[in-house]
Amino acid sequence: MTYRRDLELSFDVSSFLPNDSSRPAINTENSPIELSYIADRREYHPQRLTASKNFVLRNLRGQLGRLKQSATKVKDLLTLTSETWNKARMIEEDVRMLNLYCPTEATISGDSSRSLLVRSTLLLTPRATKVEVVFTAAFREEGSSGAVAVEPKARVIYGEQLDERKMSEFLTGKIAGTVPSGAQDEWAAAVRGLGERLIGKGKKV
Repeated sequence: MTYRRDLELSFDVSSFLPNDSSRPAINTENSPIELSYIADRREYHPQRLTASKNFVLRNLRGQLGRLKQSATKVKDLLTLTSETWNKARMIEEDVRMLNLYCPTEATISGDSSRSLLVRSTLLLTPRATKVEVVFTAAFREEGSSGAVAVEPKARVIYGEQLDERKMSEFLTGKIAGTVPSGAQDEWAAAVRGLGERLIGKGKKV
């Protein structure tokens, strides 16, 4: 099965509960589940596997591997896959919008792949100061598809010694703290707001 021409999902239907849960699964042992990224192999408009998508893909594979298949309906398996992958698309859009405003790079943190670090560099030319904003996204193991918690932090790379705690608190107050957030460019809007506060209004933070 494929989803949005991005993912290919292969599994043994007999290991899962039918949608009519009154009937048991045929197999009681978990069978292999294969989840592959296929968008980079499209003939039309191929899309490479970015760090943000890879972060969600690896975590989704982990979620699928932890399912008790004989107690899970097929439709719930498909819902888990689609809802989790939709988070990848939302994060990807947030990263894209951030990069339109200031240089941004997304990387997976460590070998565990449990965190995604989105680093943006904010240059405050009038103050000869450069600030780095880091959004850390991490899956919480709760709910059917797991929420993605987001925590922003800011630090001064060089220039004026701005209050990093207050900058981080400002950013935290501007975002929902989870994905999805309800706003398409929430992260970019938060960073823009910080830049305006530091430069446009000439306020110390």
